[in-house]
Amino acid sequence: MFEEYEKKLKQYNILDFDDILTNTYKILQNKEVLDYFQNRFSYFLVDEYQDTNEVQYNIIKLLASKSRNLCVV
Repeated sequence: MFEEYEKKLKQYNILDFDDILTNTYKILQNKEVLDYFQNRFSYFLVDEYQDTNEVQYNIIKLLASKSRNLCVV
């Protein structure tokens, strides 16, 4: 069943929430992209931090690593 779901996503060029997260993380591996967002935003606030998954944590960690200005609620 999951394989069919993945097939349909690909067929219709659709991303689900997990795809968006993993693709965001992959894009942020590009130094120029990461530098852009690190320079664009100096402060980070994460609401509902207790619900953060591993990929979200890694995205937050990358983005906030330069300024180190991170507040979680």
